[in-house]
Amino acid sequence: MKPRLVVLIDFSPQNEVIVKLAKRWSEMIKAEILLIHQVSYAVPALADSESRMKIIQYEKGRAIAELNKLIQKHFEKNNSVEYEIFEKNLIPSLKNMLGKKFQDIVIIGTERSGIFKKYFMGSTALKIIDDLNWQTIAVPPDFETYFPQTLTVAVTHKYPLNRNAFNNFLGTIKNFIELVHFISIVPPDENVKKSHEYLLNLTQECQHNIPCTYDLFEGESAFKEIKNFVQENPNTMLVVQKGSRTINDHLFRKFFINDLVHDRSLPLIIVPH
Repeated sequence: MKPRLVVLIDFSPQNEVIVKLAKRWSEMIKAEILLIHQVSYAVPALADSESRMKIIQYEKGRAIAELNKLIQKHFEKNNSVEYEIFEKNLIPSLKNMLGKKFQDIVIIGTERSGIFKKYFMGSTALKIIDDLNWQTIAVPPDFETYFPQTLTVAVTHKYPLNRNAFNNFLGTIKNFIELVHFISIVPPDENVKKSHEYLLNLTQECQHNIPCTYDLFEGESAFKEIKNFVQENPNTMLVVQKGSRTINDHLFRKFFINDLVHDRSLPLIIVPH
């Protein structure tokens, strides 16, 4: 299927960042772009159906105008960009749409702002990643747009990588990835040998003819070490897998997607469990 970038728009300042990333990625992988916005409106409890409809149409009209302004500002006429406005709950609407006709990748900002403040406590990205379970790029507010040359994939033998999901994602961007580097955290009380064996197995079964390597990080400061590792390699992006039951599960000890999203210093690629 043709790739498509599904960009969640809330008209916050961070929209500039995620739209620029979507444009860059679409140019690289020849993907279509779909901008998604969920209208936010307050309807008085005693409003009749006609008044309710007028309020909804007014808010939709405002959203359409803002989306068109965004498209005109960032995209040329030859870019394949569409938009869709949801009136109902965002997550069920996305679930009904994703993966039906396109190889969809969701793009979302990690800054708490706009209509999503009322959607959940904490972070937009965490809630959507948790409920949606779809391949997603979470973009921090000060991110400098680039397309990665390498992927740094955080894994653990306790929660094996969803290889099908990862390889499907990798297949979409394979022509531009020079290296896949697997990393794992091993706390002092865990078996280092099992982690080595799992990482070695992953590297030996790499697909798409992309070279694969691995590293182990030992000790309680692994989160900091991995963060520093990624920041010292500016042409990479960190890939993590969603927890098996909920986003609050440990991906492995001392390393949560929550921590990374709330830290808001690294872009993340999240693959489903």
